[in-house]
Amino acid sequence: QEFAAAIAEAVAAASIVASGGLGEGAAAPAAAQQKASRKTKILCAGPEAREAGGALGDVWPGGNCTVEDASLSTLAAAVQERAQVVLAVECDPEGNLSDAARGLAAQLGAAPMGIRATLRQLRFSLLAIAGTHYGNAGERASANAMREELTRSALPVVQALQKLGAACVTTSSLDLQDVEGDQLVEVCKSMQKAFSEGMPGAVAAPTNGYPAAAAAAPTAPPAAASSVALQLKMGPSVAALGAEVASEGSDVLARFYFEADTSKVLKVRELRQSPDHEKGLATAEVELEASGALKEYTLGGTLQLLPENDVVDVEAAVRLMGLSAASLGQFITWVPKDGMSAGMKIKKPFPTPCTLREALARYCDLGRVPSKKMLSALQPTLDSLTAREHVAKLLADAEALKLLQGPAMCCKMHEFWEMLGVKKIDPTDFLLHCPRQKPREFTIASSPKAAPLRITLCVSMTSHELPDAPTSVKKLIEAGCLPAGASLPASHSRFYGTCSRWLATRMKAGDVVLAKTRPSPLHLPAKDVPVIMIGSGAGVAPFRGIWEELRRGKQAAPAALFFGCRHPEQDWLFKEEMSSAVKLTNTGCGALSKMQVGPKRPLSCLFTAFSRLGDGKESKYVQHRLKEQSVSVKHWVEKMSGSVFICGSSAMGNAVLDTLAEILEGGRETVDSLRKDGRIVAEMWG
Repeated sequence: QEFAAAIAEAVAAASIVASGGLGEGAAAPAAAQQKASRKTKILCAGPEAREAGGALGDVWPGGNCTVEDASLSTLAAAVQERAQVVLAVECDPEGNLSDAARGLAAQLGAAPMGIRATLRQLRFSLLAIAGTHYGNAGERASANAMREELTRSALPVVQALQKLGAACVTTSSLDLQDVEGDQLVEVCKSMQKAFSEGMPGAVAAPTNGYPAAAAAAPTAPPAAASSVALQLKMGPSVAALGAEVASEGSDVLARFYFEADTSKVLKVRELRQSPDHEKGLATAEVELEASGALKEYTLGGTLQLLPENDVVDVEAAVRLMGLSAASLGQFITWVPKDGMSAGMKIKKPFPTPCTLREALARYCDLGRVPSKKMLSALQPTLDSLTAREHVAKLLADAEALKLLQGPAMCCKMHEFWEMLGVKKIDPTDFLLHCPRQKPREFTIASSPKAAPLRITLCVSMTSHELPDAPTSVKKLIEAGCLPAGASLPASHSRFYGTCSRWLATRMKAGDVVLAKTRPSPLHLPAKDVPVIMIGSGAGVAPFRGIWEELRRGKQAAPAALFFGCRHPEQDWLFKEEMSSAVKLTNTGCGALSKMQVGPKRPLSCLFTAFSRLGDGKESKYVQHRLKEQSVSVKHWVEKMSGSVFICGSSAMGNAVLDTLAEILEGGRETVDSLRKDGRIVAEMWG
């Protein structure tokens, strides 16, 4: 086996050299290399890394750039193509990597020898992306103030590559909330400089087997929008605003607003048998029209949906700007503060013309406190000397800022300014500097084969109590960051997720939303093999799409669903639909078992787990039901090459992975290997 592996490694290395090579002395003639700039590949580990990669690719000098998901195969292919590699890794300042980034690190640790030989030639630039979920309990202090922590979070991936002999030529970090177009261009330039300095030029000898490369020929930059000062313009109608100035999004998040498709809401219904909105117990099935690019949605794919703020928060914001509620119906746009010039193109924080109501409801994140960027911009303009002094102290105290933006408070925009005693903020300043609303991601719960013109979501409300919020306010007062006597409103005792509450309680048929789709690793295997689906609560979403897809296919191999919830009469989502998808087996009647009454029943078996039955009954979770079926699961995976899909909370998902390690031969090593091969796919959150 060692001999075979050595041969494979040698063949891989030889093939690289023969193909234009990454071996010593394999550089192409300088004249040929000078004809074109080196290709750049941005390889992304995580959905927000992918979003940042797309934005970076749009402004990459010369435009010779592609964006792909990061994996062993894409890394190796980039080396073979002699491409410059930017590795975008999603992480957070707490040291957590995204699932995709953790998976990549695991793949690198188990890379076969042939791949290892290839990756020894890799030179890459690391781009750490701040994975953020504004408006929920995952708030954290500005990533711009924690750049080193972000980069350190990505170290497991960097170290895994360095163990294989790859070299990191530079590191950078981005926060999608705060980065603007000019910053993206600067990041590109710094990476290009690092690549040129970290790699030999056209006439230099190769270093460590990496081929010599000519400097890219100067390329005229594409026409870009101007970062001019903007002024808000309001009017009773679009016509009153005058001609619109050509524009583009001013930052990464703004790109979503300009590029997303509009979709009409077709249906909204509550899926729980006993919902309780006040306690945050609600789960909505939302059906959207698949229009425009949304028609290309995929099974198990992801829908990015822009939420809308609560009307209470919108009305509080308009009062904070010194305007009346009637102003919400006014139309607004952005114009250059110093006047227009011929051919001018400006950068806008969101598309206009639109109503002030739309700007505040859609594009401003009113469910969170101000970002560090907003505080810095507004501090000199505040209407109170005391408020300016408090904000100055807050900006100078990283721990206080982190506490303010942390999960213990979950303070809203208007609540913060009210505690500070600020009575009015200029509308232009507020709309320019307010953090942008971020699209939320949901796994699609429908099949494009079964419903090509409709996209279904299954969304549970996010909610939790805030017992420590008063203590946090007290600490901020003691730090001089809030005035004495400041307090949150009495109603601020429970946190509700901005998007999930909107979907579960306020959305209705006929509403129009902004959305985009992207594929995910969760898709049916190409071969007819067993499919094992494990999910709890709203984690059943992709499996609804899968059983609808299987209903229209010819699959003969078993399809098993393990589903968990609290109580069968309280929160069994898609109960009737799920039950009717199970084959008529184990009925005691052989003839009935062979019957197919009505539509095809694609699920071979359904195993339910209920954790809150009460009356002293034993609590069951999906991992317990999985363990009970260990003989079947082992056979399906090991003997029939089945695939396992897991969707739900991180606690549930990790417990399931631990149980699979107990069931399968080889334990954790086998589970990690199957995840690397795509036969175990886990989508987890929280």
